[in-house]
Amino acid sequence: MSRWLKVALVVLIGLAVVNDAGRYLMAVYKIDDKTRTIAFQAAQTAKANPTSQSAWPEVAKAAQEAGLEVTGYQQSAAGVTLQTRLRVSGTWVIGPVWALMLRQPLSTPFPLERSVTSQG
Repeated sequence: MSRWLKVALVVLIGLAVVNDAGRYLMAVYKIDDKTRTIAFQAAQTAKANPTSQSAWPEVAKAAQEAGLEVTGYQQSAAGVTLQTRLRVSGTWVIGPVWALMLRQPLSTPFPLERSVTSQG
């Protein structure tokens, strides 16, 4: 009987690792790709229209469509700096451990953040 418990425990640990690693890697890819794309498009808009914050409406709309939260935006003549956050949910170990460390409910998704500067 204990042999079956050991096998079941190993299988559960393996499933948790695969689930959490998969969700994490997909989220890292998504936030990197979307943040870079949005920042590049914003820099193109800022070059065409150099007035203050001219690309912000486009950034806000694109980030919302991509499921990202914009935590910082700066536009200058040199380009656009964009900071985004993506909350990763559905993890079995990473999210609950992160939430425990922050003393939040166990269902709280953990955040990934990225900062990109694009000069178009």
